Amino acid sequence: MILALFAVLALGTPGVQTASGTSSERALLSPHMYRGQVLTWFATISDIPTEWGRSKGFRPSSRSILLACSVTGDTQRGYAVSRRVRSFLVEQPHTPVLEHPAIIVKGTQAFKADGTPLNTDPICLFYSPEMYGDPPAKIEVGTTWRYRRPLSFGFLGGLQVVTGVTKLDVQKNLVTLHIATNYGGSATLIDMTIAAGGLIETEVDRSDSFWRSRAFPNTIDHPTEITSWAIQHRTLAGLWAYPPSDPVPFNLQNPPDIFNPNGRFISVWRLPIGSGITLVRIWHFGPFALENILAIWPNHRDVFLTRDVLLILGSVLLVLLLGRAVMMALQMRSAQTVASPPLKRRLMALQVVLALLAAVSLLWWIYS
Repeated sequence: MILALFAVLALGTPGVQTASGTSSERALLSPHMYRGQVLTWFATISDIPTEWGRSKGFRPSSRSILLACSVTGDTQRGYAVSRRVRSFLVEQPHTPVLEHPAIIVKGTQAFKADGTPLNTDPICLFYSPEMYGDPPAKIEVGTTWRYRRPLSFGFLGGLQVVTGVTKLDVQKNLVTLHIATNYGGSATLIDMTIAAGGLIETEVDRSDSFWRSRAFPNTIDHPTEITSWAIQHRTLAGLWAYPPSDPVPFNLQNPPDIFNPNGRFISVWRLPIGSGITLVRIWHFGPFALENILAIWPNHRDVFLTRDVLLILGSVLLVLLLGRAVMMALQMRSAQTVASPPLKRRLMALQVVLALLAAVSLLWWIYS
């Protein structure tokens, strides 16, 4: 109650109604869309080095992202929405357009084309209950809700979120949300303005990659990254049509890091040993289900890319050796000192099948 009164005094704008509140269904969960509509957002992302980073020679840098969500159909299942993303980097100013699979949007619930829940960042900027939680049926200034993404969520699964309403214009159907997250060693504050029943008009994200507290941040005084989104009332067709420029060669000894639109951080290292071997480390920030010190470390997996088949052959050999060791252990446990020829053939065939499965699985894992 005190928070709501404070917000009213702070706003002091005629026509802004906050005391009566409004339904979250009207303000957040019913985005106004129609077939043929193209929703375009533009973002600027600024990386700000810490004081230690500046002492090591790092300088602020920025990049931009162009995002378009086109409503291509309207069915009983919801709106069919295609998604395009284009990044603009300092070294690569004219990058290709990245097409994401189309999704179905019903209200603010996102589904894959086959009708199964999307269960990850929808990319399109409308309020997402899967990312920020289901709001109460009625909201007003000062209303807050807490949410924890499922561990199986594709973008920062397990992330805890606190969302609060800071401004509300019932007549214009405008809502401003203040969202705080803390995911173990890093925290983010998000201020977004939502219009048209669920479409994000503006969004500013301030992140601190060296957050030392387990509490949710009230302010972030020294952000290491600031992202500013704004919906565009024109398609920016010129930027979409701009041809890619000739790529600027990267330093092979220090390849760049990539932050892809799905939220996974990918770092590329060239190993000093071997011929043509590159280590691609894919970091998954979450889930952080365990309340212990291990929660501050992101999970990761390593993928080796090589110009020859040594890695595949090595995995096959490893499976054969492990299979042989397991079979010997089983024989010793069952007191079988000598196996019959048919049993040996069956065991060898089993090891070969497992080795082939390992090679195929490794190839699929790398290329997927």
